[in-house]
Amino acid sequence: MLNLLVVDDEMVILQGIVKILREGKTPFTRIEGATDADEANSLMSHFSPDLIVTDINMPGKNGLEWIAEVKDQD
Repeated sequence: MLNLLVVDDEMVILQGIVKILREGKTPFTRIEGATDADEANSLMSHFSPDLIVTDINMPGKNGLEWIAEVKDQD
């Protein structure tokens, strides 16, 4: 059972990626989407992703900064 988290600030892109992955033959049993680092952090309080795909250029905290924080939290 693999979990995937997709983070992108552009809703159309986020919805498209999540839809393609959910309809495709992927090993992921649960795929969640978030529009920014804060929403992703909130999701991660009850959802433990095995893989995170994130946009780099996002308002507020960019994807690289957020990944560094997530990595530090283990």
